[in-house]
Amino acid sequence: MAFVYRTLQRPEDIVRWTAANIVMKREADGQSRRILRNIQDKTSAAVDIEITPEIEAILEQTKIGDSLPAVSPCCARARGNPIHMRGCQQCSAVTWQQRCKRGALPSFWLFTTYDLKGKGATDMWLDDEPITKIQMLCGHESVTTTEIYVKCRWRGTVRPNTTKLVT
Repeated sequence: MAFVYRTLQRPEDIVRWTAANIVMKREADGQSRRILRNIQDKTSAAVDIEITPEIEAILEQTKIGDSLPAVSPCCARARGNPIHMRGCQQCSAVTWQQRCKRGALPSFWLFTTYDLKGKGATDMWLDDEPITKIQMLCGHESVTTTEIYVKCRWRGTVRPNTTKLVT
């Protein structure tokens, strides 16, 4: 779930990531840096994601590192078995239900792992990240598609309808 929120990639793509998706990339400035390369299954768009401290922390939690074989899954259970899409959905649902039972979250709030992509895009926009950078991270061809994910476009206060009601 953290990968979806941080990278804005589809869960179906993320569950297929392995250590081979972590590569060194030489940038235009001549510097080389570690990136997470995702070739989106739906659009075939290549998205190179910088490995920030937040992504590094997720990779450490999933026990993916340079010493692991390239086929090691980025999303794995404690014993190293890969998590598939169905398991990813079940895991998020169980975690959500547990939090609701503890009273940490209202039980009427329902979400899926896909909602985290929209939440991540919206949070980036609210933090004044340009919509074109969010579009590039999402791998969208059109900025209009990205705007669908960014659900909080209006940040001001609006007045309600004050027109006299005709009955």
